[in-house]
Amino acid sequence: DNRIYDSNDGRRTITIATVRLDEYFAGNDVKIDMMKMDIQGAEGRAIKGMQQLIERTKPTMVTEFWPFGLRQSGVDPRAFLETVSRLWPIVQNMDEWKMKVEPATIDALLSRYKEGDKSFTNLLLKAD
Repeated sequence: DNRIYDSNDGRRTITIATVRLDEYFAGNDVKIDMMKMDIQGAEGRAIKGMQQLIERTKPTMVTEFWPFGLRQSGVDPRAFLETVSRLWPIVQNMDEWKMKVEPATIDALLSRYKEGDKSFTNLLLKAD
């Protein structure tokens, strides 16, 4: 349960180097088909750093949606979902409790997964 932001809960911290994937893959014609991201609320920041890569390669993505963690990381959960929906026209909720994948809207996700109760889910994002 490591984080790249201060979670304000007294955890020990270390400084690490990071790089945006847009910078890492700059000038490289690599094709990425699938990505999985579960980085404790920093997903919005990561997507911001890989928008060019996403737009160019259109990978399928599985990502955690955790409104509480997004907010702690400095990202508004609605803004995160709006960005995701712009980059991937197909957004589906991977409901672990119901054991099914179903279409999802921004309002439905925000209604079901709230910052206050710290609930989360995984999203399946597809370009087509």
